[in-house]
Amino acid sequence: MRIQTALLLTLIFLSPFYAWAGNALTVNVIQSMPFGYVDAADQPTGTHWDYVQAISDRSGIKMVTTLTPRARLIQNLSDGSCDAAILFHADGREDLVAYAAPIRSIRMVAINRKGLPLRHYDDLYASQSIGLLQGTQIATHFDTDLRLKKEPKTSYEQMVRMLKKRRLDTIVGNAIALAHAIDLWDAAGDVEPQSLTLCTKEQWFQFSRKSPHLDKIDSIHEAMTALKAEGVFDAILTRYVGQGWQEINR
Repeated sequence: MRIQTALLLTLIFLSPFYAWAGNALTVNVIQSMPFGYVDAADQPTGTHWDYVQAISDRSGIKMVTTLTPRARLIQNLSDGSCDAAILFHADGREDLVAYAAPIRSIRMVAINRKGLPLRHYDDLYASQSIGLLQGTQIATHFDTDLRLKKEPKTSYEQMVRMLKKRRLDTIVGNAIALAHAIDLWDAAGDVEPQSLTLCTKEQWFQFSRKSPHLDKIDSIHEAMTALKAEGVFDAILTRYVGQGWQEINR
């Protein structure tokens, strides 16, 4: 019986499925709309989820994708628990990640609740609570400003809901994602119409330095360069957040 069981397990792990799984890249996707989330049909979806699928299809490199909270995703990249992810380029992280290719540049903005004007950086000091995604680096002057009352949050949806309830005065982050969350939660009437641009950052497909698949970076770069030139990434983003994102990001 033991011999039969051992033989069965050997056959299973030598099967094409397990060979495929062992050679695939494990890619973590940020668990926050519109990047990665579970839809009404209980299926994972989102902009980054579809970016990864497009990159996999074009490069011919198999990828296993999982939704992961952002703070955990950073840890997974650091310790090699995942091979790759899509995140903003961050100064000082080159010893932890290898950058494959950029997807797009995105404005990082601050948006205030209605009744609290935001025209200049110094206006942020009037905010009693500033929400931003946990682990996010915005800009050096903002990140190191100890006078700002910053509160890390798990998602843009959480930030918008808290702002609607006046539990946050300011929300900070990706201009496109914030605009999408504001629209999703019908919060346009709860925010000041003028946002404040803090900086512009680039989204990159990046590998953990501890990944055994660093030899695939050139293939990923080539595939992403072609997809970007063909407008595939733009089309995916438009499908999720609508046509207005170019104006929001200008």
